[in-house]
Amino acid sequence: MTVSRVKRGFATSLFQTAPLPAAYASSGGLVSSFLSDGADPNDVRGATYRVHKFLDVGSYSITFEEEGYVDVFAVGGGGSGGGTNANNNNGNSDNSGGGGGAGGVLLRYQYPVSATSYNVVVGAGGAGSASNSGSNGSASSFHDLVAFGGGHGSGGRSDNADSGGSGGGSGPYTYGQGTPGQGFDGVSSGNSSNSGGGGGAGGPGLTSANSPDSGPWGGPGKYISFDNNIGYFYAGGGAGSQRSNPRCKGGVGGGGNGFSDSNGGGHAGYFYGGGGGGGHRYSAGTNSYHAGGSGYQGLVMIRYIVG
Repeated sequence: MTVSRVKRGFATSLFQTAPLPAAYASSGGLVSSFLSDGADPNDVRGATYRVHKFLDVGSYSITFEEEGYVDVFAVGGGGSGGGTNANNNNGNSDNSGGGGGAGGVLLRYQYPVSATSYNVVVGAGGAGSASNSGSNGSASSFHDLVAFGGGHGSGGRSDNADSGGSGGGSGPYTYGQGTPGQGFDGVSSGNSSNSGGGGGAGGPGLTSANSPDSGPWGGPGKYISFDNNIGYFYAGGGAGSQRSNPRCKGGVGGGGNGFSDSNGGGHAGYFYGGGGGGGHRYSAGTNSYHAGGSGYQGLVMIRYIVG
């Protein structure tokens, strides 16, 4: 679809009291456009938006040819679920990895830019590992706007989860905390027979005691419409793990499922920012390792009105 270039935005939205100049970049990322139907209150009805999507992990730049205002949407990489390191098991059964926290979600409207180049970074998801608690997701950013990566879930019964955009879930030890405005906390189960879910961008992780079907669910992702008139869920938390319970569900928006009875955790789905599910080990005194699921990568999108 071809759009005409204009120098200034028009109309008003909830965030505008007067027309503001729209920036313009001739290239950068995957470029598309859409005509807003105004269903999202953040959009200007009838305006044509030009969108620059950065969807691959790495560092990039975008150069604006004139100063103005842009909208920014960024998602950090999801954290991995916890694995089941035999060294953390101490000869006991029930070694439950916690769910990985989702990447943080950042939305900024009418961010001022100059006629110059800006750095863009798309963060990777954290890699799951059987030998430790896994790893945090990496941050995504545009200039000084940062969406933090999700915190990893706890590895087995003697490890803490980590904090991040959303926090990882844990067993009897400390859960990870989310970043205010970007994501929610993971949760601790308080015992070693199961572990809590990782937090999502739309809500905290759950334990088997407070989820709808007695499974340690990951927190839900956040519903966002930014690059067209159809919204999607982003950044769901990874599920925890529990013995003899297959109902360890990742949060909507890509959270990986957790597993039971000596299985590795599920990788995050192909939804940006999802956290990985926790692995589980139920074989007392044996040297079996089961990895937590990996988190999924983040993204960055930049848009502005062109007509």
